[in-house]
Amino acid sequence: GEGGPGGVGDGEGGEADVKREGGDDEMAEKAVSDDYQCRPMTYTVGASIFMTGYNVLPDAGGIVHHVLVYRIPASSVAEMEANDAADPDTGYTCAATPQTSSFEFLGSWVPGQFPAMLPEDSGILLEEGDRFVLQMHYNTLAIPQGQPSPPDRTGLELWTRPLQPHPAYIVSYSLAANANFAIPPGDEHYAIQSH
Repeated sequence: GEGGPGGVGDGEGGEADVKREGGDDEMAEKAVSDDYQCRPMTYTVGASIFMTGYNVLPDAGGIVHHVLVYRIPASSVAEMEANDAADPDTGYTCAATPQTSSFEFLGSWVPGQFPAMLPEDSGILLEEGDRFVLQMHYNTLAIPQGQPSPPDRTGLELWTRPLQPHPAYIVSYSLAANANFAIPPGDEHYAIQSH
């Protein structure tokens, strides 16, 4: 797009329309091998737009296991800010969700992943006042004994398009999980259902 930082592009790829570098340095908690931290992004959606792609910009690549990207609607931003304010560190501890009453999963990142672009003439609606949270999964086992956790300023890029002309396809994701199952040992054909 041609929108530049904070602008609205044409949804055709090229440079990202929103470039959000990470804010204050986040430090993974070394007391646990798997640390989950939610990092609120400061970018706020102005006028409603469609997201056509995203890219996570990892910083502390050696300990970032994966990242989940969530949209926090304007109605839940105060909850996200309260979670952040209640934690003395940058961001706040979270697992599985951003711990707000309303959120939308937008995508994920794993090491080696390229920017994720939606199919042509499609988009995810981002509404005025929406914010974003990156749920960071840090694996601290690679940090040498006695060394501090490296600072992390992971960021986010978004590709967007205006509301009009309206895309032919509106994309939304839903998460389905069944975390309460046990596969019997040796059962090669055990079936699991998730709703």
